[in-house]
Amino acid sequence: MANIFISYRREDSAGFAGRLHDQLSDEFGRNHVFMDVDNIALGVNFSDALSQEVGKCDALLAVIGPRWLSAVDEAGERRLDDTNDFVRVEIAAALRRGVPVIPVLVEGARLPDAAALPEDLRELPLRNGLELHHSTFHSDVRVLVDGLQRNLTNSSTASAAERSVKPSAPRKAVNSKGKVSQSNELRLSAWERILVVLSTIVGSALVISVIPVPFILADLLATHSDEENLLTVIFSVLIFLIILWGNVWEFRNRKRRKLEGKSR
Repeated sequence: MANIFISYRREDSAGFAGRLHDQLSDEFGRNHVFMDVDNIALGVNFSDALSQEVGKCDALLAVIGPRWLSAVDEAGERRLDDTNDFVRVEIAAALRRGVPVIPVLVEGARLPDAAALPEDLRELPLRNGLELHHSTFHSDVRVLVDGLQRNLTNSSTASAAERSVKPSAPRKAVNSKGKVSQSNELRLSAWERILVVLSTIVGSALVISVIPVPFILADLLATHSDEENLLTVIFSVLIFLIILWGNVWEFRNRKRRKLEGKSR
């Protein structure tokens, strides 16, 4: 069920706000319509309670009467110019959240010009609203209720649809012929890499011990012992790399054959 917040100024529109609260409570349930007088428990911080309720509302009704804009405090300063003014805090918070803010004009009031409002309320005149009159109060509220039910139902449906969309599973890479790439499947596992390295070391040692190529080259070139050692190192590295490449190729070839056998 949607939560509706009624924002009003007591000295401006308390009577209309109270009647509106009663009508909306009949439609949406008293626990889903917030109005400070009825909903804030004794001893609770008034400002904190307002901020919490605005934070969870699905729509805010800004009840605006003829003295809403010009109301002043004890010092004669306009209330809306005070950053801690409750009405300003409520509406500004709802505008920032992007929830529907509906101006409800009572007693012949008109929406104020944006230039007459604080910076954080200047979007308010752009919001579509409606008028409530004493003579047609019930029919006016019916229009408001129908609009709220329609808009809030659409919002709930859209939110539910967004929550129901699950991220798609990652797609496998395909080549130009549309076949699934086997590059990941052909990668060697950790134990296979260890086997490759060990077999390469053993194979290289056997080859070097059996084929004394560095000594033959050293005799042919009549090189000194230092050069002979260098030839030995170069030959050993080459043998190691050749055998390593051969082992990797053999392991990958075996895996490829296994994959091809499974796909048939």
